[in-house]
Amino acid sequence: MTGTSQGDRVSSRLPAAFTRLLYAWFASLTADGIRFVALPLLALATRPTPAAVATVAAATALPWLVVALPAWAIVDRLRPVTVI
Repeated sequence: MTGTSQGDRVSSRLPAAFTRLLYAWFASLTADGIRFVALPLLALATRPTPAAVATVAAATALPWLVVALPAWAIVDRLRPVTVI
């Protein structure tokens, strides 16, 4: 008989810790997407002006610009071993 038997196969399952990490990442991205859509819609429902919706949409992106970009510049100057 050609091929491998069931006992010769290597398990292709991911480790449990990685699977939990994958589920947490998926939940985080889903919640972030919901927030990205829900906050401008909430602004539209409470005050239906383009300026209100644009202000809320800009305010959701502002923390990323204020924190992430300078943090990237600081981390880029450090040694990788120190950062990790």
